[in-house]
Amino acid sequence: MPNDIRDNPFNALCSHGVSSTSIQTRLILVLDESTGIPVWFDVIPGNLLDLSTITFIITNVAETLNVRIDSLVLDAGYVCKPLIEMFHLPSKTDSPEGGKKCRTMLARMPAKRGYPYKQLYNELKRLIPNSKYQFDRHGHTYFGYCKTVKIFENYENAYVYVDKDNALELGRQNRMKDPEAYEKLSMADKNWFDVKFGYFVLIANKNMTPADTLDSYFARADIETVFKTGKEYLDILPIERWTAERVKGKLFSDIIEEIAFLFLRKELLGVGIATTRLIGSTSSLMCLKKRNGDIEVEVPNKSVREFYKQLDIEIPSTFSLKAFINDTIKISY
Repeated sequence: MPNDIRDNPFNALCSHGVSSTSIQTRLILVLDESTGIPVWFDVIPGNLLDLSTITFIITNVAETLNVRIDSLVLDAGYVCKPLIEMFHLPSKTDSPEGGKKCRTMLARMPAKRGYPYKQLYNELKRLIPNSKYQFDRHGHTYFGYCKTVKIFENYENAYVYVDKDNALELGRQNRMKDPEAYEKLSMADKNWFDVKFGYFVLIANKNMTPADTLDSYFARADIETVFKTGKEYLDILPIERWTAERVKGKLFSDIIEEIAFLFLRKELLGVGIATTRLIGSTSSLMCLKKRNGDIEVEVPNKSVREFYKQLDIEIPSTFSLKAFINDTIKISY
């Protein structure tokens, strides 16, 4: 999360392998797999991206929530030798209590030394045109193949993919930018050029079909949806706080608001009403808190009455705030 506060204790200079760097703070969220709702968060300096971060999250979630994280879906930045050693394919000698056998890991393979990234392409390139290994997801056609490989003396399943739509479109765009350079390439390099913009490899310590594995990786979109919601609707950025307590307190409030927003959006989806429309149509309904803690609701106008009628909700003239909180979020005070 980029920000411009110099004294923010969680600031760090970050680079994601692109042409520029920026000052960032890293927000970590753990989602419930069945609902996509955040259940735990923390904030750390933006440059921390390693196995110790993952270990800290697993331990902290277990200690604070008594919840076990069973599956990890990771970007290439987290993949390292210690991660492979901890989460490799289980063997007959692995203890049933061992972390690598009980937890599943799915991650994107880095395209760097020590990983058979380009090697897997060379081994499987003859299979890429074969329709036997082709499937469709999210409007794109993929080549997918699983091969067990040895990485840092440990075995992992490597799921090799080519997004044929991206390979075709992005390959064409790059050829048109410099056709002379493309023509000078060898035939082998041209063949690689024609797939490399859609080529990627996932590694996992579990056995699934390439299609199911890709679906699991795409589940990362849930966390991106949560981040996008926070940024677009709830003013989670910028982080205009200076102390660790204030930063975490601000984010804690934001995430509670976001959970309410996500639940609200889920409920409205069933009746075909956009959340933004609900907020816009009902924002004019004013409430006043009285000294005794009761809430007095003003008389709604016609448009507000019609909107709540669509939701089959009756607008009260007064209600008890304590009773409302107890009934909705089960907290007594």
